[in-house]
Amino acid sequence: MSYRDRAAIYTVEYQESRDLPFVLSLIGDRVRHVIEMPCGAGRLSRHLAPRVERLDVVDLEPDMVARAVDSARRTSPSTRVEGHVQDMRELSLPDASGADLAIIPREALQLVPPEDGRRVLAAVAGHLAVGGRLLVDLATFTGVSDPPDPDYFKPRMPFEVWSEDWVRALPDGRVLRRASKQSEVPGAIHFEMKYSLGSDFEQQWSSSMTLYRYSCTWIDESVPTGLRLEHVYGGYDRSSPGPASRRLLALYVKSTS
Repeated sequence: MSYRDRAAIYTVEYQESRDLPFVLSLIGDRVRHVIEMPCGAGRLSRHLAPRVERLDVVDLEPDMVARAVDSARRTSPSTRVEGHVQDMRELSLPDASGADLAIIPREALQLVPPEDGRRVLAAVAGHLAVGGRLLVDLATFTGVSDPPDPDYFKPRMPFEVWSEDWVRALPDGRVLRRASKQSEVPGAIHFEMKYSLGSDFEQQWSSSMTLYRYSCTWIDESVPTGLRLEHVYGGYDRSSPGPASRRLLALYVKSTS
C-alpha cells in the first residue's frame, strides 16, 4: 500500500493530538503566515487555519495535499490556504518568503536521513521572515510510555515480532485493522504494517516506512545559516531533554535575512 493509497484511510489510521496544544501555543498575535510540511491529510491544518491569515501546506503526495487544503478551508473559509506538492528537501514556495512560523510535525523530518535533514532546515530557513520560528518535532525511540509515543513504536516489544496495533471503525461502518513489526537497522528503525479491511478480512495489504534517528548532537551541529537555535525541549510540557525523553522539540528563530 503506497502513501498515496493511504490517503483514503489516513485520518482513521493517524489519530494523534498530543502535539496540538504545544503547536497552537506558538501562534501568537504576530503569527499570520504559517507553513506546515508535510501536512498529511490535514491533521494539524484544520486547527491552524482558523488562527492565521495564510497557511501553506506541503506534502509529497497530491492526494494528501488536496485533503489537507479541503480540511483547512472548511474550518476557515476566510483564510488563504495554498497547497503545494513538493519534496521538503527542495522546498521552493512561490510568494512565501516571509512566513512567521514553519512546522515540521511529529517524526516528519525523520523520514529522511540526517544529512538530508540539514537540506530541509536550510530550505525552510529561506522561507521565514526575520523573527520567524521553525518547530521540528522528533521522536527519540528511547522513552517508555503508555500509550507509546509514537504510537507505532513499541519499546517493550522485541524486534522482528508482529503484533496487533488496533481495530478501528471507518465512516462507512467497515472495520480496519493494523498489525506492525519493527526492526533495528543502522541509524534507523524500520516499520512494516499489515492492514485488513472488513470483518471477514476481505481486503488485505501492507506498507512500510523507515524513520531515522536524530539526536541533540545533530540538532546542535545542524543549525542552518540565518537561524538560531532558541530552545530544545524534551517533551510537550517544555521539560529539558534527558535520557528518558520521548521527544526532542527543536525551536529555531530566523536571526538574519
